[in-house]
Amino acid sequence: YQSVTVGQFYDLQSSSSSVLSEKEYFNLVNLTTGVFIKNSLLIGASLSKIPKSTLKKLSIYGHYLGIAYQLRDDIIDIIGDERFTGKTNLIDIQNNRLRLPVIFFLSNGSENDKNYFKKILKKKVKSEQDKSEMIKILIESSAIAYSIEKTKILCDKAKKQISNLTESAAKKELMELPDILSNFE
Repeated sequence: YQSVTVGQFYDLQSSSSSVLSEKEYFNLVNLTTGVFIKNSLLIGASLSKIPKSTLKKLSIYGHYLGIAYQLRDDIIDIIGDERFTGKTNLIDIQNNRLRLPVIFFLSNGSENDKNYFKKILKKKVKSEQDKSEMIKILIESSAIAYSIEKTKILCDKAKKQISNLTESAAKKELMELPDILSNFE
């Protein structure tokens, strides 16, 4: 779990520095949630004494699933219904942690929208109107759609890793999990 600790350190460092690139973001998520989910899955799998070739597939599956989970969490942080998620929207932005939707937008949005968005980002306290504007901009700029698509791609990659494993109840559940993660309806 050393890489998780290193990843958390980078995450905390990035919250007080400049905007991460998409590559840096994925490196960070790989070191944190990707490794955490992968290792959690491997602990359980290794207890069942399955072949090393299956462990390797589960390792890659868990890695992709962990990154997809983090992306989903980042998206839900922006567009999720607080009544169902149990968490305040835009909490990552409030904590100066810019996740993939914001990183994508700041790299691809219009200059006017980016300047307006950055102006809101600089505010210590964001009003409900500020939050609504940020969410609207992220949706209209396709940043949310882009992030959802990335989540779906990672979930598909996870499923491909275990698609040729022997049919079982465990495989069935593992195949369903990426579908749940990639469903934003």
